[in-house]
Amino acid sequence: METQLEVCIEYSQIVVCDFAELFNGWTDRQVKQGFSWRPGVVAFGTPDDRWDARLIVRVTGDSTVPEGATRAIVVPYNVPTGRILVGSVTNPHEITVPIGTYELTLAMVPTFEEAADYYLTFTPAIGTPEPRILLADGRIVVPDEFDMDAKPAL
Repeated sequence: METQLEVCIEYSQIVVCDFAELFNGWTDRQVKQGFSWRPGVVAFGTPDDRWDARLIVRVTGDSTVPEGATRAIVVPYNVPTGRILVGSVTNPHEITVPIGTYELTLAMVPTFEEAADYYLTFTPAIGTPEPRILLADGRIVVPDEFDMDAKPAL
């Protein structure tokens, strides 16, 4: 399954959440690692806000990072109901993803004039998924230990 969405990136983040949870706040440590995570909600940092970003959402057994990606982050993600929200904080899109536990990857592929395409890939997990950074651009710092304890935004 692949879905392309036009999204407005606000507050320099792309969010994924189920319907039961509020969006995340961010600590300095989470900003450096490139994501803010807690069960049911993940926010991936982006370099800036964009009113015309393209978000390609994929559910696939192939977790290959797209060619040209400069940032790629993997986090565990559980889809409890088959329905989730993706996109921006103020205007998320509802999508359907099969119930299950996934390795959720956000890959950023620069296009032109500081724009980028964002690939959000749900790969069914084998075992217990662990967070990791596959590609780090100059704004990401790979920590010794990931901060997986985000708090809801106020």
